[in-house]
Amino acid sequence: MTTLWSLGLSVLTGLGAAALPRGVLRHGVRGKAVFAQHLLMILAPILAALD
Repeated sequence: MTTLWSLGLSVLTGLGAAALPRGVLRHGVRGKAVFAQHLLMILAPILAALD
């Protein structure tokens, strides 16, 4: 179950970073959102193993 919510959060983070207009998000904020997305994708199997 942990894998599903973390992967879902990863998808939402990536879509939010990609879908918002360039003027709304600064480059640094968009980069941090993409970093969070990748971190969630990597940590999903670890979180599932701990669950």
